[in-house]
Amino acid sequence: MKAELALVKGEGMKDHLTTEDMERCNVMVQNFIRSEDSDQSLVLPDRLMINQCFYILRTLYKNLEKKKGGGTPLAITGPDL
Repeated sequence: MKAELALVKGEGMKDHLTTEDMERCNVMVQNFIRSEDSDQSLVLPDRLMINQCFYILRTLYKNLEKKKGGGTPLAITGPDL
């Protein structure tokens, strides 16, 4: 019970990611993108890793957008959320 309360309160959570954590995020995002499995998911232990993975995805998307000559697609297709 104490461990659950600590998680809810955010106690014991990291205030920054290590280099290894950032590399883990990079590998997980790359594996996620390369996967042909439509049920593939990312399981992340904390908000810092979630933020890092979204940062990587956004950076990859922006770089792809630049290579294609800009312009945001009218619709992004995928499974309904």
